[in-house]
Amino acid sequence: MKIKRKRFFWIRAPRRRGLVIMGLTGGMIMLSILSFYAGIKMHQSGEVRHLRSRLIQAFHPFDWFRFHFGTEKEKIVLDIKQEDFQRIAYQRERALVNGLHFPQPGDWVQASIRNEQDSMPIKIRLKGTNSAHWKYKRKWSYSIRVRGENTFRGMKRFTLQDPSTRHFIYEWLFMEALKREGLLVSRFEFLNLTVNGDDHGVYALEEHYDRRLIENNALREGAIVGFNKDLAVLSWMRALQTSDFSPSTFMEGDDFWASSVEGSQIDSHVRGSAEFAQFQKAVTLLESFRRSEKSASEVFDIDQMAKLMAIRALFGSLTFDWRNMKFYFNPVTARLQPVDQEVRPGQLEDNWWLNDANAERHNDLIRFLFRDPNFYLRYISELKKVSDPLFLENLLETRKTEFERNLRILYFGHWENHDFRFSREIFTQNQKRIRSVLNPIKGGHAYLEFLEKGKVRLVFGNLQPLPVKIVGISSHSLLEAFPNKETLIAGREGEMLRYEPIEFEIPDDLDFSDEFVTSLILQYRIWGLPEIRELKVFPWGFFQDKTVRQDPRFGQPNFREFDFLTVDQEKMEIFITPGDWTISKSLIIPPGYSVFAGGGVSLRLTESALILSYSPLNLIGQESHPVRIEAADGVGMGIIVLGAQSRSQLKNVIFEGLSLPIPEDGGLTGVVTFYESDVTIEKCLFRRNRDGDDILNIIRSDFEIIDSTFSDTYADALDLDFCTGRILNSHFRGAENDAIDTSGSTVTVEDIVIERAGDKGISVGEGSRLDGRRILIKEAEVAVSSKDSSTIRGEMVTIENSRVGFAIFQKKSEFGPGRAEIKDLNMGNIYRPYLVEENSFLSIDGRTVPGTERKVGDMVYGQVYGRASK
Repeated sequence: MKIKRKRFFWIRAPRRRGLVIMGLTGGMIMLSILSFYAGIKMHQSGEVRHLRSRLIQAFHPFDWFRFHFGTEKEKIVLDIKQEDFQRIAYQRERALVNGLHFPQPGDWVQASIRNEQDSMPIKIRLKGTNSAHWKYKRKWSYSIRVRGENTFRGMKRFTLQDPSTRHFIYEWLFMEALKREGLLVSRFEFLNLTVNGDDHGVYALEEHYDRRLIENNALREGAIVGFNKDLAVLSWMRALQTSDFSPSTFMEGDDFWASSVEGSQIDSHVRGSAEFAQFQKAVTLLESFRRSEKSASEVFDIDQMAKLMAIRALFGSLTFDWRNMKFYFNPVTARLQPVDQEVRPGQLEDNWWLNDANAERHNDLIRFLFRDPNFYLRYISELKKVSDPLFLENLLETRKTEFERNLRILYFGHWENHDFRFSREIFTQNQKRIRSVLNPIKGGHAYLEFLEKGKVRLVFGNLQPLPVKIVGISSHSLLEAFPNKETLIAGREGEMLRYEPIEFEIPDDLDFSDEFVTSLILQYRIWGLPEIRELKVFPWGFFQDKTVRQDPRFGQPNFREFDFLTVDQEKMEIFITPGDWTISKSLIIPPGYSVFAGGGVSLRLTESALILSYSPLNLIGQESHPVRIEAADGVGMGIIVLGAQSRSQLKNVIFEGLSLPIPEDGGLTGVVTFYESDVTIEKCLFRRNRDGDDILNIIRSDFEIIDSTFSDTYADALDLDFCTGRILNSHFRGAENDAIDTSGSTVTVEDIVIERAGDKGISVGEGSRLDGRRILIKEAEVAVSSKDSSTIRGEMVTIENSRVGFAIFQKKSEFGPGRAEIKDLNMGNIYRPYLVEENSFLSIDGRTVPGTERKVGDMVYGQVYGRASK
């Protein structure tokens, strides 16, 4: 018998199988969409918090058990008639529509409140301007007034709100810190709230401002005043409704000035009574402070204000809302004491409690407080106290039991947001930040402005936000000198430092040596702190703008101001008209032009004038009618050609009596200077310069000097720095120092005569190479010098009547020894023909002169021969 195989339904019906799979897939997609949508709605309504709490209880039964049975917590119940509860719900709907909640007088409804001991009638309404108090479906904030003569837990007015609106444990800890420092605080605690039989979980109870708050702080009854915030709230509400955030609608910036000063429970004060008189004084004091008629110390208990601000700095408070702050008028001291709430903790870098107290974004109340030096000094002292790690340690330790109990309530509360975790790191990081501000690496920069008999002047720029008090100065030869007047330098505002002058009296006979200047020390204190700090004074001026203004290299081109110049703008050519011309102010020629002058041009520089050209000079005279450039009055300066785009040509030009341009900074050493400007010089005469290191200095350029004469020059005649070029058939006579001095250059010389060189006839250094033929040197201190990795190769060299013939050596450690190879040498009447240092090399007609000397550089730079460098 054959047994038939059983066929299953989905095998028999493939079409039905496909339909089933499609149906399941579609259902899963629909379920995902609905779950996602439901999650959004639950989050918006607050139901997700309830669900999360249930899940936490399920997966952490031990914590749940410990919370419910191991932690004592107050339980209170609100009983609100359904009709009245709907009126509160309407207030919430109105707030949701407006974006803000602005309470109305008719919002109060009747209810009752009870705990295990008491039950009493109350009035209740929705609380909270912003949506954090009422955006969730279940957990709203309430304002409560106890009716009749009753009080609830000693309070007549208080609020019940989600602990998240007061940042959980941090608000409680803030109140404890204030209480520990003797400031007024509201009663603040966490308890479990049930509304009409519905468990709403953990709430924060916060006392409102009235006389019972004052009495609970062991103070005499007095008025409580503050700025009314209704105007600000209404302006915000209008801005949200109209999307118009213009200044006329959104009064964020100026409502401090527009808000009225009002009192708490003023209706209970009878006009003419002592209470009303206190209220009037309190209002007048606060208004006088706002109008800048009275300082902070004349209005407030500044010890308490300083403590409050320092504690807020410890908490890294992200706000200081003058709209919510109230002040108690102490009838004994006649000063206002702060009554503060809502700390909003954070990292100190995110706000401005101590490091930027004058910035424009601060509210005016803070700015006015910091104007008063008495407040500031106490504030700095309090900052130092709260930044001590022991302050936080003692705060947490003295209230350890209550602190841990409240944390357990918040962590495992029936409806609470389980994401909250207390972080001690907030406080420790803020303490570090405060300590770093109070102990800056460097308080400022000090520069020496000037010295004169009996007086030193410095300028000081404060690097950090706290004011600095100047104590004095000292140096190796000055025990101490004090400023002429008490000097307080304000803290840094913005990015740029502001420098303030400070003058000190010093003994008239004090020696202003370099040692005195370089050892000058400034003593200062961070204002409000006792420690004296020191910083080294920079021995130069900070901002000598006069030197920049007077430097023609920073000046604007002015060639069109000179009548003797003709400009062809199309060809970009400037012509100097023949004639005798006096230049009494510096002539500045921009790049892009070519400058021309012919025979018969005479330029006389007077009144410290010079010629500065960024274009090439083509000065072509005749032997009988040369171009002349001279100083007419003994104070005319020289010529500078900088970065000219093409080669300059000088022929039959006489340079006489000129002096060093811009002598004060040492950047220019030549009376006539060509920098990165190629030049050909032919049949020119350079003579009798009055100062400078060189009469002609060519730098980073290619050059030719042909048939030219250098006569009776101050210091060096020709200085070549990093150049290539040649010197042909030229005569150097009467150079006070070197006739030819090269550094980093490659030079060819032929048919030159050097006479009466006060130091070196030819000096090559710093990696230079000089090739020469037919060279005559007479009456030189040192005829030829090769040093620092430089090489001289010469033929047909004659040296006569000189003290040293050749000096070959190494002067600078970053270079190597010198080298010279001479053929066909003739020397006569030479005191020391050769000074060759160890490792250096000299050969004469193929014969090596042994290098046996040591410290040749010292010998030929003034110790025995030659001259010290200028």
